[in-house]
Amino acid sequence: MSLVSTYVRAVDGKLYRDPVFRGDFWFLCFDDDDPPELVVKAGHKRPGFTWFKCNRYQANNPHRGTRSFGDEWCEALSYLGRLVDRIPVPTEHGGFVTDKKEIPQACIYDPKPKKKKRKQPNGWIPFDEKKGNQQKLAPEGKTVFLALAPDPCRGTPASICIGYMKFHAGEKDAPYFVIPGFNGVIVGWRDCVPAELGDVPWIEMNKQLGIQED
Repeated sequence: MSLVSTYVRAVDGKLYRDPVFRGDFWFLCFDDDDPPELVVKAGHKRPGFTWFKCNRYQANNPHRGTRSFGDEWCEALSYLGRLVDRIPVPTEHGGFVTDKKEIPQACIYDPKPKKKKRKQPNGWIPFDEKKGNQQKLAPEGKTVFLALAPDPCRGTPASICIGYMKFHAGEKDAPYFVIPGFNGVIVGWRDCVPAELGDVPWIEMNKQLGIQED
């Protein structure tokens, strides 16, 4: 039995008092005495959430009993768990505050929001030197992966290398790619070179491997 209110931080930054989430055959609630609880009607599959995880033992050994679903009492399974992220904005709650200082006495769940993973480009971006700056260009001076077209004269197949883009002196509409120690026709680029390689990875490579350039 709750002796004080429970406040839970949502994705909008607000702290909601006694929030409850409900589905057709389940509900998830909070209590000051116990961990967050997911209750599912017997015979139904436990729903999954990105922000709530069942305790490992509870996932395989839920508590079975009779629980109230509105005006109906049903056989149900209870799973205790923990918050791994902030909750969605609830539609059922007893009000909210924006600052913990506004709460005199209560149980507070305030998980840190998950860090968003850096999105990588979806794929290779075509490049045609003749189109100049009328196309999507790589960041100037940044090391990127480059796609080289096959060269029948040299007998070389399509290949991948690393290099960087720059502009011809004084001509911002004339981009081209630099490939240290090599040349070829660049037909695409992709900005996914690991940051650990550094801004100019071939210079660091030469230092570590003791390679002397003429």
